[in-house]
Amino acid sequence: MATTTKKGSKSNARLRRSVKASQTDEAQTITKLREELAESLQRENATAEELKDCKHQLTEALEQQTATSEISLKELMMSTLAMADATVKLLIAKGINHR
Repeated sequence: MATTTKKGSKSNARLRRSVKASQTDEAQTITKLREELAESLQRENATAEELKDCKHQLTEALEQQTATSEISLKELMMSTLAMADATVKLLIAKGINHR
C-alpha cells in the first residue's frame, strides 16, 4: 500500500482545488457559450424573417408592375385601334378612298 506524506497530501489538495476551479471555469464558459449561441440564433431568425418579408414585398411589387405594364400595353393597343377606326370613318365621311 502506498502512503502519502504531508507534502504529498498538500500537493494533492492543491491539485484537487485546481481541478475543481478548472471544472467551474469550464462550466461557466460552456454556459456563456450557450447563451451567446442562443442570442446568435435569435438574431439569425430575425434576419431570416426580415429577408422573407423583403422577398414577399419584392414579389408583390414585381407582380403589380407586370400587371400594370400588361394593362398599359392593352390600353395602348385599344386606343390605337380606336384612333385608326376613327381615322377610317373620317376618311370615308369625306369620301376619300385609299387606292
